[in-house]
Formats: sequence, structure tokens, C-alpha cells
Amino acid sequence: MKQIIISFTLLILCLSNQLIGQIVSIPDSILKSKLLGLGIDTDFDNEISFKEAREVISLDLKAIDNPPPNYKYLDTIKSLKGLEAFIKLEFLDCSYNKIDTLDLMYNENLKIVKAGGNEPLTYVKLINNPLLEELDLLLSYNLSSIDLSSQVNLKKLDLSYTNIANPSLITNINLETLLFSQYISSTINISSLKNLKNLDITYSELTALDISNNNKLRSLITDWSPLQNILISGNDSLADISVNYGELTSLNLTGAPNVKNVKCVLNNLSTLNVAGLQELVNLNCDENELGVLDVSNNTNLFYISCDNNIIKQLIFENNDSLKRLHCSNNNLTYFELSNTPNIIHIECRNNLFTNLTVEHSTLKDFFICQNSQLKCLDITNAQGIRNLQLNNMSQPIKVCVWELPFPPFDSTYIIVGKIESPNVTFENCLDETYEVSEQFIKIYPNPTSSVLQIELQNVIENEIDLDLYNSNGVSVIKKKYDRNFNRINLVIEDFPQGVYFLKIFINGNGYFRKILIK
Repeated sequence: MKQIIISFTLLILCLSNQLIGQIVSIPDSILKSKLLGLGIDTDFDNEISFKEAREVISLDLKAIDNPPPNYKYLDTIKSLKGLEAFIKLEFLDCSYNKIDTLDLMYNENLKIVKAGGNEPLTYVKLINNPLLEELDLLLSYNLSSIDLSSQVNLKKLDLSYTNIANPSLITNINLETLLFSQYISSTINISSLKNLKNLDITYSELTALDISNNNKLRSLITDWSPLQNILISGNDSLADISVNYGELTSLNLTGAPNVKNVKCVLNNLSTLNVAGLQELVNLNCDENELGVLDVSNNTNLFYISCDNNIIKQLIFENNDSLKRLHCSNNNLTYFELSNTPNIIHIECRNNLFTNLTVEHSTLKDFFICQNSQLKCLDITNAQGIRNLQLNNMSQPIKVCVWELPFPPFDSTYIIVGKIESPNVTFENCLDETYEVSEQFIKIYPNPTSSVLQIELQNVIENEIDLDLYNSNGVSVIKKKYDRNFNRINLVIEDFPQGVYFLKIFINGNGYFRKILIK
């Protein structure tokens, strides 16, 4: 008896060793070629043995990432038969091939499977993969059903652009990311997905969505879905929400107090409630029907875009972080921006302004084109401006600036656009500068034809810089005078008649005069 047991044991060991040395049958020649190309064939016999297969942990067999529309699938895998020998496999990427069946029941150590882009795929078998955490079946257009009930550890699932119509069948409680960008035939119930952090249901046909039970949700995308109602309550973790191109008439985000980025473009919104959202950084609500937008006390707000609404009032308060504002194509008649002291970029084309004053020294870019009713724009105190666009102004407009000519002839950093705006005129509106300068400087006669006299009322202890420009911005006189000067005579009798601009810099202060040579 003992001899029989020993003989049986030796037989098993022999068969086991024989199996390890056997060749894995791989019917698909493209699959075999790719496996050989990955260096799995360690004995260089142009075959894959069971021993070689069992040591492989990761396989990248994808055909091509993001193929172009007319891509010809030539060297693509059609069958994965033979991969059952890869029993230690943890990662498999077989994307963008021509696989019709995905049977991985023997690969029980798999953690990540990427099989997107396999158009013929109709059958997926995952019944012995308890460690699976990530499954990507994106662009598997012919896949109409899948059983994931045994995948208890699944965390990320992408079923976008498949033929699966009801994601409510997905009940994997540990799921953190669900990407389901496609038509959804009925209502969706995700209340059981307590650990869900990211949800994308773009292109669904949903009209209502309730995420109040998903308090770990961080990101929500419902673009191109005809949503009319969305219940957001107790979603303290929600940071990013995108509900563009829907049918919402109102949106209340107070149930997501820590949201940072909101996009709700092209809905039918007449009300948008962002009150108390102190973490809000970016807000885009273009193409709606908003009449009032209140962002007061959104203290971290950096960017607002509310173009193409019917807004008459923008309410700001404690918006020190706001840097960029887009509010073109609305019904604004005035700005109250004193509570946005650090703004650098404003675009407010095509509104109803008649008179507008902007006093922000931080402002760099100001686009106020196509404001047909604007008569006066005062940017006297916005002396940091670098890009002023006044295109397509249909009626005369006066622009108050801090110096003439404008832009300064010696400046290469201020751009002014006046396309189709022939009646834009610039005026120096710093009246106080003229009054103060007369206390120190007298310039006469003006107009003159021969000599221009500059008289300093007090002896200046520092150097004096003097520049005279013609109307083309060309410097015709540039001089520096030592201190202790109090009278300067400029001979200008050889200069052509016309308008000139005189700049005098004393003690770091600039004084400006328009000079007429006759």
C-alpha cells in the first residue's frame, strides 16, 4: 500500500512538471506575436510555456490609443484564448482590438482590466475575480449586459458608450468611480453606492437626479442630459459639478457647501443660488436666463463667466480673490466693483452702459466692445491697464485717461483696439494734476511759434527730465537738466505746425501739457 501511494505521488509530480513544461495553446496569431514581443519567451523557443506564463503579472496588449475615425484595424487581436494560463496576472490592457468575448474567470488575481474600444465585444465573464478593482469597457458598442455582482472590490467602472441602458443594475457598494456617458433608458438609482466619489452620466436622457445619499461624491458630470431637477443635499464632499446643456430652470447649490468649480452652461436657469459657498473658485453660467447674479461673500471666487444672460445686476461683496470677469451680452447699466479690488481681466461687451468708471489699478485687460450706448468711459485710475479693446463702438465715446497722448508714445506695453470705432477720443481727466502742476510749473506762451518757456516756481533739488513728442509719437526733444534749474527755454521755431505733447518729470512725478505750435 505504501508503495502504491509513493508511486501515485511521483506520478502527480511528474504530470505537474510535465504540464509546467508544456506549451500554451494560443490560436490567435496576433496575440501570440505580441506576447513573444513582450519578452515572455525566456528560453527563446518562440513558444509560451505554462511556466513562462505563470510568472507574468502585467500585460499591455492594446492596439492603439484613441484611434482616428478611419483607422484600419489590421494587427488586432480577436481572441484572448490562452490567457487562462497567466494565473498570476494582475493587470491586463487589451483595448482597441477586435475581441468579441472577454472570459477571464481563470485569472483570479486580476486587479485592473482595460478592454475599451473592442467594438465586437458582446460577452464578458467575470465570475472568479474577487480582487478586481478597475474595469474599463469604454466604446464597447455591442455590449448590452454584464454581471458584476461578484466583483465586491470593484472601485472604478467605465461603461460609457456601450449598449447597457440601465446603470441602476450596478450595486457594487465599494464603487468609487462610475463613468456611464450614454443613453439611460429610465430613472437612475445610485443611493446604494455609498462610496461613490465620481459620477459621469453625460448624454443620458435623465430628467431628474437625486444625489442626496451620495455624501462622498466629489465630482458630478451630467452634460448633454435634459435634466430638469437635481437634488443636492448633504453633499459636503462635492467639489466639481458640471451640468451643462440641460433644461434646468433653477439650481440650488447650498447643499454642497465645499464646491469649488461649477459649470451650468446653456440651461434655462432663471435662478442660481451659490450663497455661502466660500470655497467656490470658478463659476461658469453662460447662456441662461439669469436676471440677477449674487456672488457676495464667495470669498475664494477667482473666475466668473456669465455671458449671454439677461443680467441687470451683478452683486459683489468680499470678493477680494476675483481676478477674471466675463459678463458680455447682458443688460448691465452699471458696475459696482469696489468689492473686487484685485481684478485683472474684464470682458463686458454689448451691455447697456452709458457712463462707466473703472478704478482698479490691478486691471490689465478690459474688453468693452460693442457697447452701443456708452458715451463716457473713465479709466483714469486704472493705470495698470495693458489691453483696452473699444472695437465696434457705434457712437462717439469719450475715454478719460491719466495722460495724453494715449496710449503714451513711449509705451510699448499698452494695446488699444478701435476697429470700427472712428469716434473714440481720449481726454486727460486728471484735473487735480493740472491744478497741482500750476503751483510748480508755468509753461508759456501756448500756442507758440518760436520759443517755449518753462518756469519752475521753486528751485528743484533733483534732476529734471523733459520730453517733447509730435502727434506721431516721435520724440523731437529729449533733455535732462541738472538740479538748481528754475527756467528752461525750448527753441521750437523750426518745428512744423501742429499738436505736440510735453512731459516733465521732477522728483518722480510726471506733469503733462498739450503744446500747440503755430
